Amino acid sequence: MSNRNSDVARLYHASTKLFYLDLQRKPSAYKWYRALRPLPLPTEVSPLAVSALDAVAATAPAARPAQALDLPTLAGLLFYAAGRIRTRTFVSAGEVAFRAAASAGGLYPIEAYVVCGDLPGLAAGVYHFSPADFALRCLRPGDYRGALAQAAAGDPTVAAAPVTLVLSAMFWRSAWKYRARSYRYCFWDNGTIMANVLAAATAAGLPAGVLMGFIDAQVNHLLGLDGHREASTCLAPLGLPVDLRSLEDPDQVPPLSAEMDLSSREEIDYPEIARLHTASALTTPEEVVAWRGPRAGVTASAQGAALPCPSGKPA
Repeated sequence: MSNRNSDVARLYHASTKLFYLDLQRKPSAYKWYRALRPLPLPTEVSPLAVSALDAVAATAPAARPAQALDLPTLAGLLFYAAGRIRTRTFVSAGEVAFRAAASAGGLYPIEAYVVCGDLPGLAAGVYHFSPADFALRCLRPGDYRGALAQAAAGDPTVAAAPVTLVLSAMFWRSAWKYRARSYRYCFWDNGTIMANVLAAATAAGLPAGVLMGFIDAQVNHLLGLDGHREASTCLAPLGLPVDLRSLEDPDQVPPLSAEMDLSSREEIDYPEIARLHTASALTTPEEVVAWRGPRAGVTASAQGAALPCPSGKPA
């Protein structure tokens, strides 16, 4: 067969198109809480004055001491990790908003939550980050770092960190296109966001770490997730340690009643995803410690002046 027979290539591409995609059923790329008031984040964020390679490798010189974490710094971390950076209109897909971290198929199944003590400009609480309007929404007022530390088997970095970023995956948002295989891509997306978190924290001179092992049901309960449609995937303690008071036994965490809009109508359930995620869940502190083993955080620092986001605010 001649390698100039282009009909073979056309036949292959035609026969392997994602013909099954139902655009009417495509889920929203954003999670919305119906009745929660948005807390707009500052749109002035610090530039990443450290090169990407230096930030990833943590080889940047310490241009300034590690800084305390306040609301503008947190806003910058969220913007560079999961913020909207630009939009583009396509004939077949309409307007698509691109974010700071790459995503398989541009579906963005990963959600971000903030669990913090009192910060300058932000009261202690459990918050959901919305890249659509660059705002936080308070799910639980109060300091729940103790509950999160307990779910992480008493990990001292979670207990003492002023902020822990928690990522979750909304499985249908990716499964709409990739079906049961999407479980793989959710963790790929989780990794791209966490790479940005660590790089941005390095540039800001903030200690940061990553924990993949925790009691899944406890973290899901804290965030109000069902563990089936949406489940927690990763913890990232951020900032200089402040105290260890949150290692004390936390009060019982009540159920979360915040209502949210469903990602789309007529979601298709892929039981392979739930089966694997359930099988991989950790259920006791002993399991967490045995699975996780020793780990280390990432620290570095950089320097830069305030810089407006594109168009004066995140896109």
